[in-house]
Amino acid sequence: MTRNGEIPVRYDYSMEHLDALAKLAGVKAWTHGLDPWERTALAWEGIVTALYGATTRPTSAMLMQAGTRAVLAWSSATQRSHGVRWHHPWAGPGSSPRFAKYWWHPVTPSPEEEIVEKLALVQVWPTLTPLQQESLVALAVHGTYIDAAAAVGVGYFTFYGRVREARRRFFKSWYQHQTPAAPPGYDTRRGA
Repeated sequence: MTRNGEIPVRYDYSMEHLDALAKLAGVKAWTHGLDPWERTALAWEGIVTALYGATTRPTSAMLMQAGTRAVLAWSSATQRSHGVRWHHPWAGPGSSPRFAKYWWHPVTPSPEEEIVEKLALVQVWPTLTPLQQESLVALAVHGTYIDAAAAVGVGYFTFYGRVREARRRFFKSWYQHQTPAAPPGYDTRRGA
């Protein structure tokens, strides 16, 4: 026993001093997934390992640094096993494709929607008249009714009527044996 009933360990450090250093290192090395007791235990292990591995008396700062490194090394190894690469302190979740695959996309997304839309377009497009097809292509290329009408050489209202009829025919073919959904009431190009 040393002064005040402290238990000596090595190089004039006591158990109480090592416990205090471990608590401080655990607070300094805050990480996700570890509670304060676990961080303190990991820091204590790092401190004791550094103390007994030293050939000369280490400073308290050196021991605290060893404890902090032990906590962060354990956290990094655990997160790396789940796909996170913590090469830098500012790298976070999503810094690795494996992290996203493991945590955010556990189920492979279905390609169904994209395939259905492409097949439906190929099947429905031929049901439109050549003028309706030309009008929809012009609208897609030029973006506004006015520019598209000028490109095909017709007035605005004639062009608008072609597009309206093309949409009706398209929806009728798209929802062949079903009740069609209500047509959208807002044109997203309106504010452009």
